[in-house]
Amino acid sequence: MKELSKLFWITAILTLIVCSTCVRIEILNFKADCYLPVKWPDGYQGRTKWRYFCPNRAMHTEREYRIYRSDHNLAEDAILPTDAIQKISAEVDVTMERGRAENKLHNVAQGFWGFLQYILVPLSFLCAIRLATRKGNRTNRIAGIVFIIAIAACGVLMIYRNYLTGFAD
Repeated sequence: MKELSKLFWITAILTLIVCSTCVRIEILNFKADCYLPVKWPDGYQGRTKWRYFCPNRAMHTEREYRIYRSDHNLAEDAILPTDAIQKISAEVDVTMERGRAENKLHNVAQGFWGFLQYILVPLSFLCAIRLATRKGNRTNRIAGIVFIIAIAACGVLMIYRNYLTGFAD
């Protein structure tokens, strides 16, 4: 069996970086309640830039209390029932977790790693094509085909999810 080529190792490292970043973004996207791709309603005229979530639990809890009082026609200083407080607390917990996940997703997808995907996916795809079409070592060609499939899947997700959505404004 021939030795694996330098191109194989370069392509393997690039593919590992591309795939691990893609998987990380997909996991964060799932935790953020499938935030990406950002879809705006037809005719939406508001701001479309991706905003950070404010992780202030007291602010979110107070807002939920105000909404509950408003929905149930209670006075501003009315004491809420225990079951309502527990329900609001659970809703705020879910909101906080989702918001933290959105912030992490924002940092990864629009930060260094998301931008790097737009450079590394085409580069690693070209390296994998070169590896797959090379004459000689069959192992390199098979690995090149596997790399092409993995990189293509990551590239499709990158384009579909549009990691750099927030830079549109």
